[in-house]
Parts: sequence; C-alpha cells; structure tokens
Amino acid sequence: MTRLCILGNSHAGALKQASADFCAAHPDAALTFFAAVAFDSRAMAVQHGQYVPLNDALAAQYEMTSGGRRAIEPAQYDAFLVYGFGGRSLPEDRPRAYSQAFRAACTLARLQADLIGPHLKALRALTDKPLFAALKPLPCPQDGRRPRRLLPHGEEVALAQHHICDPLGAQMVAQPATTLIDDRATHPDFASGSARLVQVAHPDAPAHADDEAKHMNAQYGRLWLDAFWPRLHPG
Repeated sequence: MTRLCILGNSHAGALKQASADFCAAHPDAALTFFAAVAFDSRAMAVQHGQYVPLNDALAAQYEMTSGGRRAIEPAQYDAFLVYGFGGRSLPEDRPRAYSQAFRAACTLARLQADLIGPHLKALRALTDKPLFAALKPLPCPQDGRRPRRLLPHGEEVALAQHHICDPLGAQMVAQPATTLIDDRATHPDFASGSARLVQVAHPDAPAHADDEAKHMNAQYGRLWLDAFWPRLHPG
C-alpha cells in the first residue's frame, strides 16, 4: 500500500473526483486530500511534528476533503504531493512584447510568491519521504483564443524544479502531454463537468458554469493520477 497525502487548493478537486475510480483500479493506492479554496492553506504551521491549520475554517475544509482529518501527520503517509499552486498569469501579460529573460524572471517571481515553496519547506522540515509538486492546470481556450502564457508549460515546470524543488529534494510533475494544446493551454474537453471543491461533501452544491476554463474534471484527474503514479514506483 502506498499512502499519498495531497495538499492542494480547489484544483485538487479534479483529482478528488477521480480518486475512487483510480483507487479501484490501483488497490495499492490510498489517497488523502487536504484541500482548501484559493490561498486559504497559507494559514498553516509546523507544530509538534505535524503540519496543522491555524484556524477553524481551514481545519473544516480539511475535514471535508480528507474524510475527517484536520492536520497532516507525516508518519501516516509514504509520499506527499503539493498540488495546484503556481502557474498564475495576468490579463495584462503581453508575452510577445517581452524578452525571454524578462518572461522567465516574471514567471519565477510569481512561482516564488506562491505557496509551493512554503508548503514543501514545511513538509521537508517534518520528513525525508518523497515530495512532489504540480502547478495548477493551464487554462482552456475561451472564445477561440488561447490564454496568454509568458512561458510554455515545460519551461515553467523546469524553472520551478530548479529554483524551488531542487533545493528541497522535491520533484515537479508536469501536466500530462495528452491534455495540452501546444504546451500553452488545456484542451476544453477536460474542463467540461468540473466540480467545485465544496461538492466533495455536498454533491448538490452548484457546479461550475458550462464555460469554466480553469478547473478540470474527473477525466483530467484520472489521466493525471495515472501518469503520476509510476513516479512513486520507479523501475
């Protein structure tokens, strides 16, 4: 049995949607999700050998997504995945107007300002077990136009690996190639039918709108988990 702890934001909902089918196909897999919307998970700290939420609102979200657990106890898991942070773009981005060096510098600054590094550092302070991280999925095209990206996904992953993950002995995981359009957008099929994080506990809660472009569905989550799982069992 491989016990994977997944610490993420609302983008982890796609993996959560897919987790039952994935675990049924992989009896050796046990997935526990500690997911909270947006940047709520910034309110965490290392205390008494655990990574814990600092307020009841965050603890309640973790209880909902984990099945009753409020804090991450490293001894209960074999590996850790920080999922769905980083990869931010801005409406004012003008990639064609910027040099390669400037685009890379902006991308790195955004990655370093996000929660990937803080979460990995906290977990590494608690354990020497395998650590992984993955950026949020690339948005889907809207109105026939692809989102503006300062760098292709592969280059952004490489930046995060070198500057954030390598110093902590962690591994970045790229988005599955089969989900990508030219390494700069996600195919729209993978956003259709995506669920809000609250639907984990409340299936009747309102779903995402039909034109949702940023959050992915269970099909995407299954592809992602299928592509990732061999990294826990190399060779």
